[in-house]
Amino acid sequence: AGCALPRAVEQFHYLLWPDHGVPRNPSQLLCLVEVVNKRALEAPAGPVLVHCSAGIGRTGTFIALDFLLKMGKAEGKVDVFRCVQQLREQRVSMVQTKEQYSFLYEALLEGLLCGSTGVPVESIASRVHTLRDHETSGCNSALEKEFKALQRFSELFQLLPCREAEKPRNQPKNRKPGILPADSCRPILMSSVNADGSPAYINAVFASTYTEEERIIITQLPFPTTLVDFWALVWDYTCTSVVVLNELQELDKTYVQFWPSQGEDDYGRFHVQLISEEPGAGFTTWTLVLSNRQQPKKSAVEIRLHQLTDWPMQQHLPPHPDTIISLLGKVETHHRQSQDGHILVTCWDGASRSGIFCAAGFLCEQIQSEGMVDVSQAVRMLKRRRRQFIKNVEQYGLCYELALSYLNSFETYGNFK
Repeated sequence: AGCALPRAVEQFHYLLWPDHGVPRNPSQLLCLVEVVNKRALEAPAGPVLVHCSAGIGRTGTFIALDFLLKMGKAEGKVDVFRCVQQLREQRVSMVQTKEQYSFLYEALLEGLLCGSTGVPVESIASRVHTLRDHETSGCNSALEKEFKALQRFSELFQLLPCREAEKPRNQPKNRKPGILPADSCRPILMSSVNADGSPAYINAVFASTYTEEERIIITQLPFPTTLVDFWALVWDYTCTSVVVLNELQELDKTYVQFWPSQGEDDYGRFHVQLISEEPGAGFTTWTLVLSNRQQPKKSAVEIRLHQLTDWPMQQHLPPHPDTIISLLGKVETHHRQSQDGHILVTCWDGASRSGIFCAAGFLCEQIQSEGMVDVSQAVRMLKRRRRQFIKNVEQYGLCYELALSYLNSFETYGNFK
């Protein structure tokens, strides 16, 4: 009575969930459920308050997800229908749309199959050392188990149709018939068209960074016949950074130099001018200016093209993980300056090396914003777009190594504790 003591309230604000819709990626919502429960256990107080605009759709889905994850862990089974029915007896229209209801199944599958896989930064070094010891003794059971679970989960994404990629006229544009972009996540070209006027096809997929949806585009290295499409992709999506993860002279004749190593070059209607070349440790950076002769009024795009030079083709894993981390830092710095641009990542088959680079980027950002690393989550997020990213347990283990390499690039872990 009279003067109540002030109380601390901790608020978690989830930003990537459209009204009436569902999050594009359940992993981050699963993380939120976990964090909220962890805090509630640490400081037991009153009930947790959950709210959204109307307090039924997103709120109902969040509460149902929390309830069902606990039910699944405790009883080895879930009853989504009964859970939503009970929620609706207490408040009308909880879990508002069919999309939100089916999303619950997908999120539960991911949460119960892959489990909780986050590691706080202070434990990463010991986790990596354990993995290294197991590697030498040839039994990497924890890592294998984690990887197998997410491989099973990613089988879901085999079901996504790739109709455009499979059309006879587009088949010659794919380097590997097994690595195709799903229709739901491929960029559509605007300034390159087929004979019938329809948009030209390119074998590429969107991927998200830790904080931004669809910020990255991943593609295979261009054929001589798809050079124009490659530059159309850079132009149409304002790719201010291009990352090339192979040296072209190591590859066969279908891999051609696609930017001017001196002066300037034309690729169909696209004109590319070399401004400067800057050799670095393990990678070279070129500054290029791209213009489109068919759209002379549109201002030219300045591009930083980085090419990794210290990962020979015969080596499955990069010999110097530190180079990948410093290359990521370069791309990140440039990216902050060019707000609206995309980052284009390319390697020989559009999967093997690109997946590693993008997973490392996701983990570095996760360390910055959360002080933890969740390799399984980073890889699940990428595999939604292309199942062939991070294709074996060796590449999966490398992701942990890259996270450690990023942490070691700081004098001290102090800024993350």
